[in-house]
Amino acid sequence: QCDSNPKLHTRFLTIIEQFRAVIDLTNLKHVAAVEGTGAIAYERGVSAGEGGYAAARDIVISQTQSPLQKDEFSLVSQPQLKFLEAAIEDYSEWSQRQLSTRWSSNTSPYKGLFSYQTMDKDNFFGREKEVVQLMEYIQDSGKQSKVTVLYGASGVGKTSLIQAGIIPRLVNAIPLYALPTLGSSCQGPDDTIRKRILDAFSRTNILRSDLSHLSLHQFLSLVSHYLNGKTLIICLDQFEKFFISTPHEAQQKFISSLAQCYDDQILPVKFVLSLRKEYFSDLDIFRQAVPTIFYNYMKLEPLDFDQAAWAIEEPLKKRGIEYDSKLVQEILNDLSKYDFGESKIEPPQLQIVCRHLFEAGLGTKLTIGDYYRLGRATGILSAHLSLIMNRFGPDRQILIYKILAALITEDNDSISLTQHQLEAEINEGKLDVLLAELIDERLLRHIETTDGVRYELAHQYLVKDIKKTISEEEWRLKEVKDLLKRELINWHNNPESVIPADRLQIIEQWCANGRLVVNEEAATLIELSRLKVDTLNRERMNLIQSIRMDALEHLVVGIDCEMSSPVAA
Repeated sequence: QCDSNPKLHTRFLTIIEQFRAVIDLTNLKHVAAVEGTGAIAYERGVSAGEGGYAAARDIVISQTQSPLQKDEFSLVSQPQLKFLEAAIEDYSEWSQRQLSTRWSSNTSPYKGLFSYQTMDKDNFFGREKEVVQLMEYIQDSGKQSKVTVLYGASGVGKTSLIQAGIIPRLVNAIPLYALPTLGSSCQGPDDTIRKRILDAFSRTNILRSDLSHLSLHQFLSLVSHYLNGKTLIICLDQFEKFFISTPHEAQQKFISSLAQCYDDQILPVKFVLSLRKEYFSDLDIFRQAVPTIFYNYMKLEPLDFDQAAWAIEEPLKKRGIEYDSKLVQEILNDLSKYDFGESKIEPPQLQIVCRHLFEAGLGTKLTIGDYYRLGRATGILSAHLSLIMNRFGPDRQILIYKILAALITEDNDSISLTQHQLEAEINEGKLDVLLAELIDERLLRHIETTDGVRYELAHQYLVKDIKKTISEEEWRLKEVKDLLKRELINWHNNPESVIPADRLQIIEQWCANGRLVVNEEAATLIELSRLKVDTLNRERMNLIQSIRMDALEHLVVGIDCEMSSPVAA
């Protein structure tokens, strides 16, 4: 029956996964290892080692600290340990609240360009098979399960799968979701992971500490001590930014940290790395430190017809709203031809179409007439950005396009900026009200970081539509600005570095015609680079002149010798 009924097959997999979660929760089968004692306990079994014992079933563990633990505890003071214990307790409570929070029934069950969050888990359909497969990788025992890789095209739904599909099912673990770099003070994933836990601290009667002197492995070892035997699952999303914007030293630091966590078989910590498919091969830099980096991986593909139909219909059933059966098939046919080949549907496009259809529909049944009135999939998708922009006046539209363009890089990637950075980028003041409106319209989303609120595009899908609104000259100016930003970053990382001559020439040309306005810091770098280039040019000309004089001297001596020898002459 499952072979002939894909929906039944998907439901069956979901039920199996629910059983698995219940089994894990009741500890019917459990394996416990006692660090430093060599004792291993299986179901209904007891194994004793030197300095401690372990009893299975109820999982009662009594042990002495291993030398490794003693070293780690010696690195922190009692006030720091008290702070760490409180921070972990606060983070665990926050994590549980996230899992128990439900979506509001007053909002659309379709996310548009936003990704599904943990609170949207009851509306997340169509990825049941992928959830089961990824959970098997994560829950697998053995060293190879320490790191799991999820990759796929931009917009295929990696973030939604992790937050609404995986994290709610980690019932016997502690999830930690983070981006590789959340703010300018974060130098890499090591800092991000640490801050993600410590920033949950909310007590006022305990002295705060950043614990930055600890390595990631030492920090996670201490964290695991306070997790009551639960495994910490660290999900690093948008991991392609590790290769794009993380400084080289921070990259090497995290590779070393991940290797230490990987080699520590007792440490109850696992990693899930999610990244765009074009950066999947870049993970090869981890292979020497983490040999099984390519063992547990899953490529997330666009939705097929059955998955897409499930994602369309199921969210509305709880509200007593039905789709006309012909309407669902019509949507699938239209979407499958929009970008991909036959039977492939991009999740953002499906979400946009369904959201517009839901908001325009009346009554308890959505009909094909509603769909036709909106212009079908092609009309809805092509007019999506225009429909939103039409709600603003002409003057505000120009300003909004500047904001959206500022959040796109020259390589068609999206970036996050603070309000202050955006205001400086487009030379406008007080954008807080407009930014809030753009968030409400689902063009932008905001991220809470330790450095304040940062803004980014709601989805990578918007990039191609925004680029259509930017003239060639404006896009060229943006490329020059991005070039200058990268040179400033290089200068911060290495004060001895300056802008190479060819790039400096481009930047100075745009400054000369008044199109590029730079701040004091950038002007200082440009001046230092000009002095360096002038010095190099003088040295080069002196060297050329010296070579010419040497050549001339050899030529004169040679002629003199030739003239002095009649035979040779």
